[in-house]
Amino acid sequence: MLVPAVTHGIAPEASSLMARHVDGALELGVRSLTPMRADPARVRDSTMQVLAPVIEHLRASSRMLWANVAASLHAVPRVHALPPATAWCAHLLAEDPLAGHLEFRGGQARRQATCCLFYRVPGAGVCGDCLFEVAPGM
Repeated sequence: MLVPAVTHGIAPEASSLMARHVDGALELGVRSLTPMRADPARVRDSTMQVLAPVIEHLRASSRMLWANVAASLHAVPRVHALPPATAWCAHLLAEDPLAGHLEFRGGQARRQATCCLFYRVPGAGVCGDCLFEVAPGM
């Protein structure tokens, strides 16, 4: 949602967004593209219409899942080499349900406020924004 919004000023209509379970993975996508003029509120509302029901349905901590969404959102400007997305991310991360899930240090470094449990994957270590310096019990 954020990349086309920042680069082209458009966002898909919320009703065209979809999420489905495919062979153990969550697949997010767009059924059809009817672009709407983008602004942070529209990006947030459209994204929440898709993610909120998925997060409510999963048998995992909603706090942990929203923290993972916040961490993924925070990575968009870096991963997509899109510095203009930084301001949009800051706006979206300051609103519920994403507010408070990331700890900012010096405006740059960040850590999640909860653990995503990535360290429990054999040989994985800790994720890039883990609240732990080393995996617990290791």
